[in-house]
Amino acid sequence: MRFLLVLLLLFALGCGGEEVAIKVDGLSLSMKEFQKELRSLVGEEALPPQELRELKAALVEELIERMLILREANRRGLEVSDQEVQEFLQGVKDAGEDLKGHVKELLLRAKLFESMAAEVPPPSEEELKAYYEEHKEEFRLPERVKVRQIVLASLQEAKEVRNRLKRGASFPELARRRSIAPEAPQGGYLGFVSREEVPEEFEVVFKLKVGRISPIVKSPYGYHIFLVEERRAGRTLKYEEVKGEVEARLEYEKLQQAWRRWLEQQRQSVRIEVNERIFQEAGG
Repeated sequence: MRFLLVLLLLFALGCGGEEVAIKVDGLSLSMKEFQKELRSLVGEEALPPQELRELKAALVEELIERMLILREANRRGLEVSDQEVQEFLQGVKDAGEDLKGHVKELLLRAKLFESMAAEVPPPSEEELKAYYEEHKEEFRLPERVKVRQIVLASLQEAKEVRNRLKRGASFPELARRRSIAPEAPQGGYLGFVSREEVPEEFEVVFKLKVGRISPIVKSPYGYHIFLVEERRAGRTLKYEEVKGEVEARLEYEKLQQAWRRWLEQQRQSVRIEVNERIFQEAGG
């Protein structure tokens, strides 16, 4: 059985005498199905009238979009099989019909998106370079320092270890023997870090000269001693270094724009009817 047929039955071609909530071209959604969708969002909660009305309006927009997608998928002959849904839900026990229905819609939407993507021309070299120039700050590498640390449980231990380091003891060796931090077996090696990646207690390492031992820094984890082994200044990556990422970003943006344009065109060209009783009724 193909799930496109199931979806077409959900958004029925007419609602068999039931009151229609939303009609999009030849597809109709019954008031009963609309209320079911609403209950899945609201549950038993009693919402204030204005909030409920806004929620219903948002749900109407979502359902119209879903019906437009289904209509276009049907026009293009796109389908989702039982096997595709089962493979997606592999490992999920007791998947109910509601979950399967949600998955089949997601897969159908993805297939339609992929089908439409083939119709969108790839960005030109000029477009890629223009995008890079416009977003150049987003391709900047921050300043990074290569750091080791030793973490001690008490201030007295930290003072003792720091004194030994100042007298020339090996930082990696003392880290392996004395540090209580997880990276102790690696000689306290943390690798290259930037300000965005570490707690505020690490700020001291960005002021240390290479090869210098830091003052003792207290944190919730203990008493830290840092050693900076190397410093790399921040820089903006060249276009050639990030061309692949620029291309992926721009392709995605162009696809999203094409998708939004298509939805807007569909809304303007397809006959859409919404039953005003949706908003008059007190709840779902």
